Amino acid sequence: MKFRRSLAAACCIGFLMAGCSSVKEELKPVKLEPIEAQYKFIRNWSSTTGDGQDARYARLQPAYADGILYVADVKGTVSAWRASDGKRLWKNKLHAAIGGGVGIAKGYGFVGTLDGRVIAYDLADGSVKWEAKTSSEVVSAPQSDGQVVVTQAIDGRVFAFAFEDGRQLWNYDHPVPVLTLRSNAAPLITQGSALVPFDNGQILSFDLQTGQLRWSARIGQPQGKTELERLIDVDSTPIEMGPYVYGAGYNARLVAIAKGTGRTAWAQDVSTAHNIAGAQNKIFVSDANSHVRAFDALNGSLNWENDKLHRRGISAPAVFDKLVVVVDEEGYLHGLSIADGSLIARTRIGEHSVAAQPLVIDGNLYILDTAGVLFSFRTEETDSTVSFWDMPSNRHKGAISTKPTGVK
Repeated sequence: MKFRRSLAAACCIGFLMAGCSSVKEELKPVKLEPIEAQYKFIRNWSSTTGDGQDARYARLQPAYADGILYVADVKGTVSAWRASDGKRLWKNKLHAAIGGGVGIAKGYGFVGTLDGRVIAYDLADGSVKWEAKTSSEVVSAPQSDGQVVVTQAIDGRVFAFAFEDGRQLWNYDHPVPVLTLRSNAAPLITQGSALVPFDNGQILSFDLQTGQLRWSARIGQPQGKTELERLIDVDSTPIEMGPYVYGAGYNARLVAIAKGTGRTAWAQDVSTAHNIAGAQNKIFVSDANSHVRAFDALNGSLNWENDKLHRRGISAPAVFDKLVVVVDEEGYLHGLSIADGSLIARTRIGEHSVAAQPLVIDGNLYILDTAGVLFSFRTEETDSTVSFWDMPSNRHKGAISTKPTGVK
C-alpha cells in the first residue's frame, strides 16, 4: 500500500512537473529563424544621450522639430541632438526624476516628473520656463497645441495648464482601478480637443480650453472575478487617420472611433500596452504576445499577423519606408513587409530593449533604447544575388543569417 501511495505521489509530481515544464516552454521567447533579407538597415550614427530609464519603467519618448531631436533621461537631463549627424547641441540638468517626456510645441519642451510636476523648458537651450504641480507621478509625455498643456497623473487626474506660464486652467478627477499597469498614455491633442486614455478602458474627449467633457468611448470592459482578470488599461496614445481616431488597450480591444461623436465604428479583440501606428490604410499593433498585426483601417478586418517574434518583448511598431519596424528586448531591429507581414530585414542595434516608440522622419528611423543610446538608421534594398546577412562583416554585429547563399 505504501509503495502504491509513493508511486501515485511520484506520478502526480511528474504530471505537475510536466505541466510546469509545458507552461515554461509556452512563456519562452522563440529563437530567431533565418530570413530572406530584402532590405538592410544602415546606421547613420548613434549617440549616448544620458542614463536612459531605470527599474521604475518610463517610456521616455523623444520628440522632433525642425531638424532636432529632443531627449530626456530618468535622472533629469534634457538634451538636443542634430538629426542629421547626432551632434549634441545642448544639455541641461533639471534636478528631477523624469517619468514622461518629451512633448513639444511652439519652441517649448515639456516633461513630467516622478514627484508630480510638469516642467516646461526652452527648446533653444533647455532653460526652464515654468513648473506646475500635479497630484502624483507623471509617467507620460505632456502634450500641447501651443495654448494649453495637458497631462495625466498616475492617480487618474488630468491637468491642463496655460502654455505661457503654467497656470492651471482646469482638472478632471477620474477613478483608477485597484490594479493597473505602471504607465499612462500621452493625450492626443486634435481639433480643439484633448483625447485622454484611462486605466479603466475608456478614452474621454475634453474641450481643450474649458475641460468640458465632449464624449467618452469604451476600449475594453472589465471581465472576470479577480482584479487580475478584470485588469483593463489603455496605455496606447490614440492616433488619428482619416475619419477616425484609433485606440487600443491591454486586455482590451483595438477600436476605431468617429472623431466628432465618439461612436465606435468597429472593434477587434487585441491586447497591447504599446502605442500603435497607422499608414497605407492599415493600423499596426504589437500585441501582448509580441505578435505584429495589421488591420484594415476602414473596416477592422485582419490583413495579416506575424507570430515569428513570439514572446520576444517587442517595442511599439513604426512605419519606415516599406517596412513595419519593431525592436525586441535583446536589441534586434526587425523589419516586416507592410504588404504581407513577412520578416524581410534585421540587424542588432545593441543589447538593450526599447520602451519608446521609434520615430520616422524624412526617410530616417530614430530609436532611443532603455540605456539612453539614440540611433539613426536608413534602409537600402539588398542585392538579390547576395545575402546581406551572410556577409562576414555583419556576423559580428549580431546579424541573423538567411538560408545559405554560398557567400563565405
